[in-house]
Amino acid sequence: MTIKAIFVGFGNVGRTLCKEIFRCGIDIEIRGAISSKGGVLIEEKDDLKALCELADRDLKLDRHPKFKEGFEVEGLVENVKPDLAYISLPPNYITGEPNKTIYRKLVDAGVNIIIADKTVLALEYRDFMDYASRRKVFVGYRATVAAGTPFTDVARGLRGREITRIKAMFNVTSNYILSLMEEGLSYEEAVKKTVEIKLAEPDPRMDTHGWDLAAKLAIITSILGENLGIHEIVREPLEKVSQSDVARARERGQRIMYLGEADLEKRRYYVGPREIPLSHPFASIRGMYSGLEAIIEGDRMTIIGPAGPIRRTALVMITDTLEFLEWHAMRS
Repeated sequence: MTIKAIFVGFGNVGRTLCKEIFRCGIDIEIRGAISSKGGVLIEEKDDLKALCELADRDLKLDRHPKFKEGFEVEGLVENVKPDLAYISLPPNYITGEPNKTIYRKLVDAGVNIIIADKTVLALEYRDFMDYASRRKVFVGYRATVAAGTPFTDVARGLRGREITRIKAMFNVTSNYILSLMEEGLSYEEAVKKTVEIKLAEPDPRMDTHGWDLAAKLAIITSILGENLGIHEIVREPLEKVSQSDVARARERGQRIMYLGEADLEKRRYYVGPREIPLSHPFASIRGMYSGLEAIIEGDRMTIIGPAGPIRRTALVMITDTLEFLEWHAMRS
């Protein structure tokens, strides 16, 4: 039985995923794609060829010859009746929309989902996963947390264990800014350079105000069994740290890093700048790497591995696809 799939979001991640699906030779049929402005229904081989050309040339979906302005998810689902949707929407951690509505519509229609967008799981992990489970819908979400290293798999493997605290270094952008400040740059200069090399958006507050890291911390903590939403996490912005703060920390044998912390016994959750000793494993991390530390039955476990970039996010969605195909085959 051929699996019919659609893209909900066709930005950098969606386009890269499109290329990787065909490179890997996965036996699924791409039948359409949606962006914020409209969508494309894939009806003929030339339609699919044009979509692949957009992905190869890194062009937006509205350049497709069959692009329909205003075409929405409901219309695509009605026409295609897809088995699977790949979701890579921009996050909205304030209201959760339109992401929450799109997710629920897909699940209500029985469409299985593989996601890179963190919005819904960061806001309501348990409620949404229960909702999908009741409708027997598969949810693949490895790409939501530091995609280059399987931290979500680690968290799932730790469920039922006695975990008292976790510490997470899941935001490469903020820690790169701090590393530039260690080299003598001011906060403003470090942010400007980070934007110039496209490691941060022109408005970097999703990273520097802790939204991205808090979303990942909420997801990891929820996988472990807590019912944690992103708005329960105290966030402190990176800009409270000055270059002199960074220099004084180094003089004391410390590094300031942007971290997420969860005290599972006291139910206290925090994201922001913290000083850690140079002997700590996180203190040696440079570049595109992430880290997770957990206190398990009184012992310390630390995992450090690669984070992005975009291609790794797409490849992790391929991993979820392979798991979905196994899951689907067992139910057929």
